[in-house]
Amino acid sequence: MMNSNNNEGFDFPIKRFEEMMNSNQVLYFDAAEFENIIQYYMDFGRMGLAKKAIKMGLQQHPNSFKLLLLKADLLSFEDKSKEAFSLLKYLLEIEPYNEDLYVMLASLYSKQDEHKKAIRCLEKILSLGGQTTVEDVHYLLGMEYLMLENYQTAKDHFIKTLEIDGDDEISLQNIVFCYEFLGKISDAKGFLNEYLNKNPYSAIGWHQLGNIYQNEEAFEQAINCYDYAIISDDYFVGAIIEKAKVLEKTEDYKKAIEFFQLALTMEEPTSFIHYRIGNCYLKLNQENKAVSSFKKSVFEDPQFSIAWYALAEIFFYSDPEKAYRFLSKAKKLEPQNLSYTRKFAILCTHLSLHEEAFDAWSEVDEIKGELADELIEEVEHLVMIGDLQMANDIMNDEMDLTLDHFNVYLRMVILEYLVGENHNLLQLETLNDSEDFSSEDAFYFYSLLTKHKKLIDETKLKNLEQIIHSWVKK
Repeated sequence: MMNSNNNEGFDFPIKRFEEMMNSNQVLYFDAAEFENIIQYYMDFGRMGLAKKAIKMGLQQHPNSFKLLLLKADLLSFEDKSKEAFSLLKYLLEIEPYNEDLYVMLASLYSKQDEHKKAIRCLEKILSLGGQTTVEDVHYLLGMEYLMLENYQTAKDHFIKTLEIDGDDEISLQNIVFCYEFLGKISDAKGFLNEYLNKNPYSAIGWHQLGNIYQNEEAFEQAINCYDYAIISDDYFVGAIIEKAKVLEKTEDYKKAIEFFQLALTMEEPTSFIHYRIGNCYLKLNQENKAVSSFKKSVFEDPQFSIAWYALAEIFFYSDPEKAYRFLSKAKKLEPQNLSYTRKFAILCTHLSLHEEAFDAWSEVDEIKGELADELIEEVEHLVMIGDLQMANDIMNDEMDLTLDHFNVYLRMVILEYLVGENHNLLQLETLNDSEDFSSEDAFYFYSLLTKHKKLIDETKLKNLEQIIHSWVKK
């Protein structure tokens, strides 16, 4: 038998174990050595060897609690949840206050989407007040509440994590995420400003605040935040790219290109960055450089359809045959993309490819019909939750579909009337002259509104009823 005392270092038991496996010898290891060997293999994803080590370890140390715990961990990894639960419950009878057991149980329950049970296990750990790192437990609780879409409680736990470990960047991002889902953007800004007063060199904190300002189109403040993020970490590629995007939005295309190119020097080239550079060159009327950037984009990712489409648009008039090749690639990658299909139909018509043009125009009608149905579903959902303004905004954003599909147009006109953006009743009444008019469709949408009338001004609803009744054809 080899003597482990003749060698020093953590890796010696692992070498002995592997030599034993290769030579078919049976060597003795103490329980702690087996624990290190198993954990090493699990950390590096070598589960086959971990499994063999557990089997041999339990043969030599059948009552080792820690080896049994590692076995439960491996069973969980292999999705053998029934066996893992059984083993963990057995171990709980032996050590009912062992915090590691509750951590593993919580993980298993979470995998089974039993998040409330996972939460109870994690709360048990906090009540035991033992050696488990408190911030880790609060982080896990935050994640479980996220799964339950309880963003307020999740946020509270992530805040507790951050209070203990001020450098926990993931918790910081999760806090902002929760604020955004709760619609408390102002509170998110207040929280970040307070955090940054205490941690002025938090690159992630500045980056998150910059993102909020960017979404609010407060571009000057956003750039300032990204600058602080870059000062805090001059290799923070995310902040560099976001600053470039803001510069592009503010039409400072030359500077935007500089920052996009800086990002390219700091990480592997991406199709997205090359595409954005190409867009900036287009705005600067430097078409050749734009083409070069778009080609680099599709070289990095041949599946990046928007870059193929950008190339097609450049050559649409100057070289329609080349545009046809590029557009065919984009359309093949996204056959349900309305813009690609419509542009392809126009191009085929221009090239006198009559059969392809006919098929493409048929696809356009089919896609628009499907999108119109989806739009109606979305709008009716917003009506049911009382967000008429959002429903109206979405209708206006999809004006192309609205004008082509009467049942969508009908809803848009009604919503405009209800939110007070359109008081021209003649426009409503002219619907009665349309060949596509369906009084049944109008009454259906009115009944949906009536069902949720507590969310709508009663006067407008009564006026709307009179208008719709006037549409019924004799």
